[in-house]
Amino acid sequence: MHDGSGIRTIVFLKGCALRCKWCANPEGISGRTQLRFFADRCIHCGACAARCKNGAIVLRNGEPVLNREVCVCCGACTDACFAGAREIVGHSMSAEAVMQEVRRDFQFFRRSGGGLTLSGGEALLQRDFVRTVLEMAREEGINTAIETCGYVPWTSFESVLPYVNLFLFDLKHMDAEKHLRLTGQRNDLILSNARRLAAQGAQIIFRVPVIPGLNDSEANIRATARFAAELGVGRVELLPYHQYGVSKYAQLGLVYELPQLREPESEHMCFLRSIVEEELSRNVVDAGC
Repeated sequence: MHDGSGIRTIVFLKGCALRCKWCANPEGISGRTQLRFFADRCIHCGACAARCKNGAIVLRNGEPVLNREVCVCCGACTDACFAGAREIVGHSMSAEAVMQEVRRDFQFFRRSGGGLTLSGGEALLQRDFVRTVLEMAREEGINTAIETCGYVPWTSFESVLPYVNLFLFDLKHMDAEKHLRLTGQRNDLILSNARRLAAQGAQIIFRVPVIPGLNDSEANIRATARFAAELGVGRVELLPYHQYGVSKYAQLGLVYELPQLREPESEHMCFLRSIVEEELSRNVVDAGC
């Protein structure tokens, strides 16, 4: 209910060119299928190791140990796991298969003004697939939205532009060098795409993940709001950092680099909201105050 108007079905696509240190969806970073292990559910029965044909799981002192370099994510261990401690993340689906799922919610769309939102990862890295899904949705009268980090070639935006009602466009930081340190890439391409998208008359909402100590300065938020105003984009959403995705890193065999981070204070979020309101002089989504 937060990624576009009304009640929506969100399709998450894997793969992203950015490496944001605070990413809440690390399962969307890699474009490959992954195995997710919930250690707190494991009952140490050894069924997973017995079923694995590639030797990717071995028992050490009764503990199943996974070698992710050997694992091919075949799903045999997930089928054998009685406790539901193993899960395959990522599935290959046709556009029609995706639409079959989306159509199940059509009555919700019709009653609420909702629709389909494509997210990720970065959905536009799978441009041709995304375009096909969007074309099918629009042909069936389903409202469409894309959540994007903006770090894709302009041709990817250009390809889907006729089939998208709303772009939810993330802006991580306005300073190119700080953006590089925080995400692994500069923001030049992102800002260029935002300008070109606005010039095409696309409906855009800019979103800023507010990360304490990293991009939540008055200067950065003011620069972001001024950029939006310059482009004629009248809505900026400030999304306070949360820790909901931290546990996923260990489950995927990854390391979370910012364990010390905490959610921003509500007073600070209100202050940042006032900055955006001042710069836009328009309605801004409530930031929690």
